[in-house]
Amino acid sequence: MKLFALGVIALMDAALPAAAADRMPTKLVGNWCMDRTNQRQDDSWAFTRTTACLHGFWLKFRADGSLEGQDGTDGSRATCKLLQLIVIKPDDYLAKFRCNTEGQPSNTVYRLSLDRDRLVMTILD
Repeated sequence: MKLFALGVIALMDAALPAAAADRMPTKLVGNWCMDRTNQRQDDSWAFTRTTACLHGFWLKFRADGSLEGQDGTDGSRATCKLLQLIVIKPDDYLAKFRCNTEGQPSNTVYRLSLDRDRLVMTILD
């Protein structure tokens, strides 16, 4: 799977700039809180839908493709804009974001996989 993901990342980098029509899938829009009972060993994090996230590890996806996140109650905060989205299969996406974390810009590719009301977010690049 890692080889497949790297190939797709290369295609994403070679593709034309994403159209303004790239929007966040409705299924992802909303507030998500990290599920601390489901710690992963790789570069993946599990999130569940929420309205409150007491430990501070949260994400907020918006329909316009923007993403906000907080890394703990006193951790760094990031704002991101969706650059490109590829549907791998239903409820499974590759998303390339342009993020700004405490003044540091970067492009990052994530695999976003939904399983009912659980989101697994894996950093690929």
